[in-house]
Amino acid sequence: MNSRKGLVCAACVVLLSLGMCNSAWAQGAYDGHRVRMAREWFGGAIERIVLVGPGLEAQDWPSPLFWDIDISGDTIEVIEKSAGYYTPGEYNGVLFQDVDGTIPEIIGVTVASDLVPLSGYPPMDESRITSDADTIWVDFQGLENGPSMMTTLTVKFVPEPATVTLLALGPLFLLRRRRC
Repeated sequence: MNSRKGLVCAACVVLLSLGMCNSAWAQGAYDGHRVRMAREWFGGAIERIVLVGPGLEAQDWPSPLFWDIDISGDTIEVIEKSAGYYTPGEYNGVLFQDVDGTIPEIIGVTVASDLVPLSGYPPMDESRITSDADTIWVDFQGLENGPSMMTTLTVKFVPEPATVTLLALGPLFLLRRRRC
């Protein structure tokens, strides 16, 4: 009976450690890496490659009074600089992409935003976010914006394999040691 209890405890520790590992690994995922940002709309695009570090990665980008963008750890903040709305109809947004393939694989994105949808358009939520292993697309079409309104993306990454392995094996070694 005690060995069964021990296995259940070990399984719980492994599952908990996997969750903690992902957040610890993701905490600095963007820091020190190059990210391509592209403002895209029907008929046009402007892009910029930035090295993620302290402070804003872009100020008044892509043209004066548009956005300030801050990327750090596992978050991307897009801060509006002017009032207006994003033209409805086709994709009208921004993308963020790992330039060198050195950032862990993206497995999910959540969003918090105070942008207001125009009549008949959905709110700014996860349905407006598309991602693959190294790129995030954010669609702002049909949203009204104003100065200092913010959209915050929280990115979830695949855990670092070595850390996951160590965290998973640790409790098993403790169980083995007890038996001997």
